[in-house]
Amino acid sequence: MTQEEALAILWKNKDWKSHQGGWVEKFIYATLLVDATMRFSDEITVPRGREIERVAPKGSTVLVTMVSRFGDVGIRDDRLVPPSNGYYCRVMPEQLTDWREAP
Repeated sequence: MTQEEALAILWKNKDWKSHQGGWVEKFIYATLLVDATMRFSDEITVPRGREIERVAPKGSTVLVTMVSRFGDVGIRDDRLVPPSNGYYCRVMPEQLTDWREAP
């Protein structure tokens, strides 16, 4: 699928009130064209207020979980299946390629 098609799916997903027969979350997968720094906290293994930081290398498959009105998208490089909400990094869509519905 194209970047435009993927972003359209993510935009439509934001408008949960317009889904007549029920709301089904949509997520998209893509491949990084650049290294991306992931930052997250895990309150189980990391003390509150501290973050883990790691770099997802160029070529990694990421889960695109949201699109922002600022034009960027939220991604994460783990917990790809089953897809769920939450992201560790925000990148511009042009930094992703190979947009698809499966990892």
